[in-house]
Amino acid sequence: MENPTPGTVRQPDAQPQARQCEICHVPVDPTRLSQRFCSEACWDRWMKYDKSNKTLEKWRERSKNIQDCHYDTAATLKLLHYATGMTLVILTAISASNIWADAEMFDLFKPYSKLTDSFIALLIAVLSAVQAFLGFEKRSELHSIAGTKYGEIKREIEITPPSDEADLLPTLYKKWSALTAESPIIPLRIWNKNEKKKEEKERKEKEKEKKEKEKKEKKPDITPTHAGGVVIFREGATILYLVVEAKNKPDEWVLPKGHIEGGESMAQAARREVLEETGVDAVVRDILNTVEFSTPNEPVKAQFFLMEAVSKEGPPREGRESRWLTFDVALEALQFTEAQGLVIQANTLLRHTTGLTGSGPSKT
Repeated sequence: MENPTPGTVRQPDAQPQARQCEICHVPVDPTRLSQRFCSEACWDRWMKYDKSNKTLEKWRERSKNIQDCHYDTAATLKLLHYATGMTLVILTAISASNIWADAEMFDLFKPYSKLTDSFIALLIAVLSAVQAFLGFEKRSELHSIAGTKYGEIKREIEITPPSDEADLLPTLYKKWSALTAESPIIPLRIWNKNEKKKEEKERKEKEKEKKEKEKKEKKPDITPTHAGGVVIFREGATILYLVVEAKNKPDEWVLPKGHIEGGESMAQAARREVLEETGVDAVVRDILNTVEFSTPNEPVKAQFFLMEAVSKEGPPREGRESRWLTFDVALEALQFTEAQGLVIQANTLLRHTTGLTGSGPSKT
């Protein structure tokens, strides 16, 4: 079981709420071995969904790629349509104005005006035929429509609830097949261009992940410099937790901890620090999380242990007041979320190993 998030206060004596089935969202019988599904039918449906989810994710990515290719093709064809159209407009205007014959500045070209007019007329005829035959505008519109339809398929996959994804596959397959049959062919040059863009994007993402991973790996792993304990005392059916005044702030309550001295193990240091700060002799029962923080002098990494007091009372050697508190009162007394998280972790371990909790009347 995962450790609770530090700082999250959870009431230990609250009754566990029934989880909801991940498929049909009805409460799950608490006695079931699997708390994720209410029945075997829902389990089978989940297994089917898991396979469907992988297939749909591939279809979503492919529909996005095809959509981009159709839009790129439509933009290219529209540009060609405008280019040939504007060229025809200019050539037609030149031919209609008979500029070569009337303008004095073109005296040099007057002997060739008829030949020039014939050539321009030929260009106009050829461009008009090319524009009509290739149908740039119509083809651009068809590719734009196809891109929109593939986008609709992509959005349908994205908004479909996980529980309905298995049922979506047959319907989506029919839509996809029909759309593939009616859509215009994507030019191979544009398809390859988009594939290269996709590969380049994936390469950059991998490089970014690699750099982030290397950055994390370069972060020095600090060996624990301090050790401390969440110390408990069993009083009947109630568990009490030991807190102590902060060394320089008497109005703050903390968990006992201190430096690990040369030749000491972390567990030995924790037992010594608890004894020195509170006068309570305690033995280590289990290992808890580490806590990291920085001080003006050095980075600190403290290893904490779940410890049980041999005796409840003892004279503190450092003159700091200590108190035995129940779980909920200890959480209120401790100001730091890291310390609260350690107490919650200890309480969770105790609940699952002994069935006892730290709830009950406050003890001082």
